[in-house]
This record gives sequence, C-alpha cells and structure tokens, in this order.
Amino acid sequence: MKKITFLFINLLFVVLMGTSQKALGAIAFDASSTFGESQTSSATFSHTCSGANRILFVGGWVRGVSNFVTSITYNGIPMTQIGNQIDVLNNGGYHDKVFLFYLINPTSGTNNIIVTYTSTNWQCVSAVSYTGAKQSLQPDNFANNGPTSTNSLTTTLSTVADNCWTILAGLSDNGNTSAGAGTTLRKTASNAAIFDSNGPITPNGSTSLIFSAASENKVAVMASFAPAVSYTPATVDWNNSNVQEITLAADRSFTFVNGKSGGVYTLLITQDATAGRTVTWPANVKWTGSTAPTLSSSPDAVDIIKFVYNGTNYLETGRSLGVK
Repeated sequence: MKKITFLFINLLFVVLMGTSQKALGAIAFDASSTFGESQTSSATFSHTCSGANRILFVGGWVRGVSNFVTSITYNGIPMTQIGNQIDVLNNGGYHDKVFLFYLINPTSGTNNIIVTYTSTNWQCVSAVSYTGAKQSLQPDNFANNGPTSTNSLTTTLSTVADNCWTILAGLSDNGNTSAGAGTTLRKTASNAAIFDSNGPITPNGSTSLIFSAASENKVAVMASFAPAVSYTPATVDWNNSNVQEITLAADRSFTFVNGKSGGVYTLLITQDATAGRTVTWPANVKWTGSTAPTLSSSPDAVDIIKFVYNGTNYLETGRSLGVK
C-alpha cells in the first residue's frame, strides 16, 4: 500500500488544454509581378519575396491543344503544380488552359521565375507571394472549375485548416476580368488573372472565389493555403516529479528543465479525443538510433518515453508506443 501511494504522489498529471495555448500565424500579401501576353515557348521575369514563412504562387494561361507548362522554377528551384483546367468549349479552336503552381519557402529577395512551355504559342503568367504561411503540407485543398460561358464563374472548395487564405488563377476568353464578392484581384495579364480572399477563412469549411467578365468561356484553378502555427512551449519541470504525464490538446513544443545528473525520468504522452497531435522535442534529447519516436495518432493513445540525464543531454533509455 505504501508503494502504491508513493507512485500516485510522484506521478504528476500535466494537462495542456485547448487552443488557448496556441497562437495562429497571420497570412499576409507580400508582392505580385507579371509577364505580359506574348508568343513564346519560355517566359522569364523577376519577382521579389520577403518576410517570414513565405509561399509563392505562379498562375496564368497558355494556348494550344498540346501545349502545356513543362516546368516553372524560381531562383532555379522547381515549383509544384496544383492543377490546370482546359477550355474544352473550344472557342475559336484555341483550347486555352489555366494553371497554378506553388513553392514553399521561396528564396528571399529578387529572383527570376522561368516558365517553360511544350511549344511556342500565346501565353501570359503572373506571380503572387505571401508571408505567414505554413511551411509544409501545402496546399490545404484545391479545386478546378469550368469551362462555363456565363458572365461569372464561382469556384468553391472546403478549407481543412482554420484561418486559411484562398487563391485562384482564372481565365476568360474575353479578358477584362473583375473580382466578385469576397474576392480580391491581385494581378491581371491579358485574359488571365490571380485573385485571393484577402483574409482568413474562419471557421474552416466551404468558401468561394468569384470573378466576372463578358459572356465568354471561363476556367479556374483554386487552392487554399494554411497559416503557420506557433505554440507556446510546454515546460516539463523535473523538480515536480521524475514521472510526468502530458495530455496533448494541441501540437506542443517541449522544454525540459531542472534535470539532475544521473536522474531517470519518464514521460507519459496521451493523445486527446481529437488525436494526431505532434511534439517538437528539446535539442538536448538524444534518441536511440538518432530517430525520435513517431507518436501514436489514435484518440486517447498513450506513449511512454524514458530518459536518463547525464548533466547535458537526456538520453533515451526506452519507449513503449500505443499503450492504452
């Protein structure tokens, strides 16, 4: 009975609750640039990115049944295609296409964007950059739309993360596009334009961007992109107990303090009902095989990690994952 009482006294339950512990990063418009309409197989123009947690989008249009974007680079770094949409209504036999690409953490400063096409034909392209964007797992969601010959085109998607912004590359055969409700025009070049939400979508869910032009064929590619999220560090004070439990109600960044040389410590990490929470570990935690554990992702799962402190580093001595 005394042993059981001792364990309960020395087991400290630290519950990190809710979103009050986290601060959402704010996405903000950075800069825009364009390469005007021309008949070419490659377009090169400069764009300047600045600020922290950057993301860059490049969108535009190209003409021709078999003419597509083969690559887009910024400062020599390849960009990734989100989507493209072809005007299959075939106005005048052009088969114009709209496209949208992105790059996370583009090089800061002024650098060249190079867009290469399959063959020479009419095209134009624009770039828009933002700050405050999450630096992984982008885009948050995307959708293609069209073609339609109505005066306006409404494109809708459902954001996954809270406080996303949305962006849309739109094409109208008539040109002269304008932004609809809840939509901001960022850059236009000939028949193509880039629009965004000019603010966060909260709560997450269904949202739309709208652009209008005269009654000609229209196509669009829309994407949502999530904000960077920073969390208040969770401090594990080993003076409180050498065995501690932390229930994750959000992603956490751990700091260990007051370890004693030769001390043996155990950390129980419990997922909340939402689950899938992740952890950033202190730099002075050293892992078996130099690899941190991948925490269990199911609701209420418990992971147990053990350490010994050598006066400088916390050395892993064991892990038991997925305990319930």
